[in-house]
Amino acid sequence: MSEYVLSKKNYELLKNISLAELADEIVLDDKSQKVMLGEKPVDVTFEGGVTQKMSAFKLLLLIVDDEITDKGLSEDQNLCTEYGRQLYSLYDELLALREEETR
Repeated sequence: MSEYVLSKKNYELLKNISLAELADEIVLDDKSQKVMLGEKPVDVTFEGGVTQKMSAFKLLLLIVDDEITDKGLSEDQNLCTEYGRQLYSLYDELLALREEETR
């Protein structure tokens, strides 16, 4: 499993997002604010019935991105709300942690 320790603010934000699509491929540890992601590719089905395998990390980013699109923008989707800015912070932190891991 890959492990990522998030800031308290972003960890709490992540806990409020539905992660059902990740099922058994994610573990959240409240004590350490650690996110543990499985290494096994996950089957993701998109609109139109197209299924694709992707890493749990990529799926997590996709879930956060969907949350930004669905709940983090104004109704006309022209402005980012405060919640959207918080989600972008979470997304950026996840990417930065992944980048550190691959160095």
